[in-house]
Amino acid sequence: MRTSVLVVAVLFLISGPVIAQLSLWPHEETLIVPPEGGTVAWDAQIVSPYEDVIMADIWSIVVFPTGGSFDPFMIVRNVPFNLNLIVTIENAIFHVPPFAPPGDYLFTLHVGRYNTQNVFDQESYIFTKLGGGETMVTRAGWHGSMPVLGND
Repeated sequence: MRTSVLVVAVLFLISGPVIAQLSLWPHEETLIVPPEGGTVAWDAQIVSPYEDVIMADIWSIVVFPTGGSFDPFMIVRNVPFNLNLIVTIENAIFHVPPFAPPGDYLFTLHVGRYNTQNVFDQESYIFTKLGGGETMVTRAGWHGSMPVLGND
C-alpha cells in the first residue's frame, strides 16, 4: 500500500494538479473541405476540477500539410477557471479559403497560459482540404469565431 501511495504522490508532484480537462468534438460533416473552400465547425467543453481561481487562455493552432502553422489561430484570453466551472464552446467555426493547399490539416485546441506555453490540456483532430490551392499559406481568407460560454 505504501508504495502505491508514494507513486501517486510523486506523480502528482511531477505533473502538478489537474487544472482543466478539455473535450473537443468536430462536426463530422465539415471535416472534408471542398476545393472552393468552406467552413469547419466544432464544439468543446472544459471542466475545471481545480480548487483555486486561475486565469487561463483558450487558443487553437492549425498545422498545414506543408508543415507551417498559424499559432495562435484563434485565442480567447483570461478566462477565469474555478472549482467545477464548465466552459462550453458551441458551434465554433473557421473558414478555409479556396487557395489553401490540399491535404490533411491538424487543428489543436489548448487551454492554459499562451504567453508561457503552459498547456493544462489539449485535444486535436484532422480535417482535409480537397484539390486546388497553392503551396504557400497566408492568413488572408482564414477567419473564425470561438464563442465561449461559462456556467458554474
